[in-house]
Amino acid sequence: MKSKSLFGLLQGLFTIGMGIMIAGVAAVTIFGVGMNFVNLDFITENVQVEANGIGTLENLEALRSPLTILAVLLVFVILIVVFRLSGKIFKELKNDNLFVGENVVRLKQVALLVGSLSILSSLPSLAMNYVGVTSELYMFDIGYFITALIIFAFAKVWERANEIAEENEFTI
Repeated sequence: MKSKSLFGLLQGLFTIGMGIMIAGVAAVTIFGVGMNFVNLDFITENVQVEANGIGTLENLEALRSPLTILAVLLVFVILIVVFRLSGKIFKELKNDNLFVGENVVRLKQVALLVGSLSILSSLPSLAMNYVGVTSELYMFDIGYFITALIIFAFAKVWERANEIAEENEFTI
């Protein structure tokens, strides 16, 4: 019974996380569109910022670039899908549907998406560099890659457990 409540809690947390990511998408979209209607000279003249702060004219120009906005939105959308798939997995676990093929498929999808984030998470920095703002450039995030490998290994173990469970159903 305790595992059901734990899985229910995890499902709820992933649902909340998905909601936060959706709010992030809305905020980035509103900010990105709104920045195109703002006079940047007025902001930089009337707002006190440090030399390398977010409020410098070059950084504000980069943040209103459609390329930067699309890169950030792509990362958010991938995270929303990861949270949604994870929530579905925990829902199945909460309902005692441990050995179903959909969970293996979902885990492999999560592994693929998290693995893609190892490269795609650097897109916002690349976009800012492209529009002329020098920022830190990370071409590959090893943390996402290792996490994806672990999730994929877990999916393979789960797949084998499903096969064993099917064999046990037919054993007299």
